[in-house]
Amino acid sequence: MKKTAALAAALAAVLSLAVLAGCSEKKADTDAAAPAAVETRTPVTGTAYPKGSIKVGDKAECIVCAVNENKHGQEEAKAVLDYQEKTYAFCNEGEKAEFISNPTKYAQAQ
Repeated sequence: MKKTAALAAALAAVLSLAVLAGCSEKKADTDAAAPAAVETRTPVTGTAYPKGSIKVGDKAECIVCAVNENKHGQEEAKAVLDYQEKTYAFCNEGEKAEFISNPTKYAQAQ
């Protein structure tokens, strides 16, 4: 019982941080000076991708941002998750935790 309460508290903390961080994270000034990386994969469009076709670092649309904020557009995937034979991309770990808390909400939005 104590483990369940601790897990719930940890999940709540992660979700709170996700709400505070939002999807429009700004890069530090030091990142702006870094040379542009060469894109080795072709971005895939949509919010649910064929299983395994999207990896962390690829350009993708965050399903949680698309559903909750009606924000569409490709950005760097910071986290991915396979669910029901599809891969979902997220702009941060908090959005992934939000998806895990209610996957049918987001999967049915397709």
